[in-house]
Amino acid sequence: MADDHRLIQAIYDTALRQDALPDVLQDLCTRVGAFGAMIFDCTTQDGRRQVGLQHLSSAYDPDFVQAYVEAYNDQEVADQDRLADLSSTGNEINLIHDKALYRGGTQPGPNVAAMLRRGVSDRYGALLSKESWNTDRFAFQFWKNTPLPSSDQIVWAEAMLSHLAKALSMGRAVRRARVLETALDSFLDSLRMGIAVIGPSGQVIFANTEMLRIVQDRQELSINRAGNLICADGAQQPKLHALLSRDDVHGRHGARPRNEAVLFPDPDSPGEAALFVEVCPLDNHPELDKFGAGTRLVTVLDGSASQQIDAQAVARYFPLSKAEIALLGLLGDGLSNAEIAAHRARSVETINSQIKSVLRKTGTRNRTELVKVAMGLTATAPSRPLK
Repeated sequence: MADDHRLIQAIYDTALRQDALPDVLQDLCTRVGAFGAMIFDCTTQDGRRQVGLQHLSSAYDPDFVQAYVEAYNDQEVADQDRLADLSSTGNEINLIHDKALYRGGTQPGPNVAAMLRRGVSDRYGALLSKESWNTDRFAFQFWKNTPLPSSDQIVWAEAMLSHLAKALSMGRAVRRARVLETALDSFLDSLRMGIAVIGPSGQVIFANTEMLRIVQDRQELSINRAGNLICADGAQQPKLHALLSRDDVHGRHGARPRNEAVLFPDPDSPGEAALFVEVCPLDNHPELDKFGAGTRLVTVLDGSASQQIDAQAVARYFPLSKAEIALLGLLGDGLSNAEIAAHRARSVETINSQIKSVLRKTGTRNRTELVKVAMGLTATAPSRPLK
């Protein structure tokens, strides 16, 4: 149990320290007997679906894996689409063996034979994000003649991957600044989202410039005289308090980690400029050593603030029309629906309809959550940020 707790904490620490992911992934592999694990995306570029490697466990040679992916890209994409068809429903994370992909007359492609020649005989895959199926795909690989994990080990791994899904979701926006060698305040002040570190006593021990602006300009969140982060919405306060004070409420939404976020105002108000608040446990950072058990990382995105997003990059992941791509760029500028309508010489009703279409296609609940997703995908290169 203690080992599980340490591993879960190490997983959440990667929200700020993505350079630690190779070792964390390898630790997961060791626990289930796998050779290695990887996280990747499937994007569409120039009309072609492509695999983009994002993170590899420390056992892999990145150049070797990249060469394999380039040689067998189309077959890997086909396998991943079959995996998504099998596991896209529900919230839970499902590890699925390769054999399930080839039922009903479907035959393995040459990629499977190529892996077998290299000694890899079995794979288990999973969607770590069922909100955007093309992001955060996961795979374990097993050497030939290696015992496969038991059903208990699979259940355990799926539970660990739920925490990994949340850490990846929060870390996507943070990845926009990659200079982890700089001091913490300089690093986090470069982000256009509020970042706070809240100590075990509940006091804010660090807040970046954007967080300080949010608690000053917005009514929903504030820092009281005791230094505690509090919210004015009585309905949302219990959820925020639980995320700040309890460990057992994190990672409970499986492959839909955004459902753990706290939204102000209600997510059923898609036209409002909302705050999107996410919380995860934090234990240490390379610049500041250990924070201590009970510390939390809090990120807040203000939907009324201008954000730098690449709408064309987002369109690699979702089937957006040209009009919706243009609209997304204006949403990132923080414009209201009426301002967007004036800018595009369209009626407000047309803009409202287009926004609802983009929300539906991206599986987001309001404009702010949409911008949060777009920021993360803007940060995600479809190639191989592996070194």
